[in-house]
Order: sequence, then structure tokens, then C-alpha cells
Amino acid sequence: MVQYLSTDPEWTEQFTRVWMWSDWPGTEHDKRDTGIDLVAQDRETGGFCAIQCKFYEPQHTVHKEDIDSFFTASGKGAFTRRSGTSHPRLTERADRYLAGLVGPADGDLQV
Repeated sequence: MVQYLSTDPEWTEQFTRVWMWSDWPGTEHDKRDTGIDLVAQDRETGGFCAIQCKFYEPQHTVHKEDIDSFFTASGKGAFTRRSGTSHPRLTERADRYLAGLVGPADGDLQV
């Protein structure tokens, strides 16, 4: 995904750099898994976008528990944007959770 987001024209228009979570300079003191998979630097603002990559089977339903840690971690610190993977199947609880969380930092959020 780092390679894709770093070379695809649609994404290179948005990001100047993309890191794996553990390689991002912001994790130099704590590399624990927080639910954030990638971090990208926004080309326009210089801010950081937290990215979660999920690869589920098409029949999988996304539960709130599947996305909790990402939203907790990306709601703190240096992040000005969040981006998630697309998935058509959300439980009602996950859908309500997302509806309550999406704000200015989530302009491109897709779950």
C-alpha cells in the first residue's frame, strides 16, 4: 500500500510522503500497534493523515470493534485527516459510531 499510495497519480496529488506506521518519525518512542497502518503527509497542508487498511472477505461485516483502536489513536496527536478502507457492510452499531465521529478531520473517510 505504501508503494501504491506513493506512485498512483490520484494519491500523489494528495500526499508528499507515505510511511508504514512503524517507520513514521512520529512513532520513534512508541511503535505499538494502534490500529493506524500508514501515515501520509498532506501535500497541501503539511498535516498528517492516519490511514487504516483492512482487507476483509466480501461477506465480512465490519463491527465497531474492528475500527475502535484506529479512531481512538487517530483522534489524538498530529493527525489532521483520517482515511479508511471502503467496505459496504457495517453493523448498525459501527455505522452509528462512525456517524458520531466523523468531523473536519475526516473529509475523505471511507469505511
